[in-house]
Amino acid sequence: MRLNLIILALFSCLASLSAQAPGTEITLKDGSKFLLGTIGRERLKVEPYSKWFNSQYNAYEPQRGALSNLALHFDKVRILIFLGTWCGDSKREVPRFIKITDELDIPDSQINFISVDRRPGTYKTSPGGEHLKWNIKRVPTFILLRDGREIGRIVEHPKISLEWDLCDLLQCAPDILRK
Repeated sequence: MRLNLIILALFSCLASLSAQAPGTEITLKDGSKFLLGTIGRERLKVEPYSKWFNSQYNAYEPQRGALSNLALHFDKVRILIFLGTWCGDSKREVPRFIKITDELDIPDSQINFISVDRRPGTYKTSPGGEHLKWNIKRVPTFILLRDGREIGRIVEHPKISLEWDLCDLLQCAPDILRK
């Protein structure tokens, strides 16, 4: 009987964990909302985030020349995206970056989103402490990893364009673009 209760309690815990949406939505006193913690891209496609996400995503036209250079270089690359759903730079660059990854058929399993805080005292921090491990100072920050090691990052905004900056990090850019 006791074992049955333990098993029942275990299943109840697992069911409640799987029912929770990833990340947390925080509502401030002024009514504004933001996401905090590990999220999936699907969270960016619902209100109030979908308004800025969808408009930037749909309006962006990736640079085809750069995409052809990138196409073969994302094998075994994992991407960490630190963003603020309250941040103007994140609202502009994250949808564009996701459009690029979609054009390249990079599976969602290779991309992790971590949304940071905007409240005083916890500004630009993540609840799991990932911001410390990855030394996050500005958002968005796109970190490319291969075999668990950082191979490069784009912070806040690209130097040339997201596509060409990615080519530079993955060493597939023409020499003239490399710095």
